[in-house]
Amino acid sequence: MEISPEVARSLLAAEGATFFDVRPSHDYEESGLRIPGAVQVGAGSGVDILEALKGAPPDRSIVVYCDDPDQATSALIARRARELGLAEAFFLAGGFSAWQARQLPVERVPDLAVAPVAQDGG
Repeated sequence: MEISPEVARSLLAAEGATFFDVRPSHDYEESGLRIPGAVQVGAGSGVDILEALKGAPPDRSIVVYCDDPDQATSALIARRARELGLAEAFFLAGGFSAWQARQLPVERVPDLAVAPVAQDGG
């Protein structure tokens, strides 16, 4: 089922949903932004999408988003989550672009490519 950015924002504010960012890793990292607290599970992330969905708290809805013009990827994943009976699952209408266009909250993505700092000596 489709959910508007405004309704999704209400779920975010009430901590009533777990958000999953299914944009390809390259797009995710290039944008540098995500919906606050979103779990990145897109292609190239090394994360098994269904396993990540199964790990979502059962008392929270699932909101999946990408940035495909027709939202095919996020719609498919949300439908699969519903079929598995995981939780009430939605895909974000208009994707991350629509979220940003409405100036809804975003946060910087964690820097996943930071190399460990070399230690001197021993």
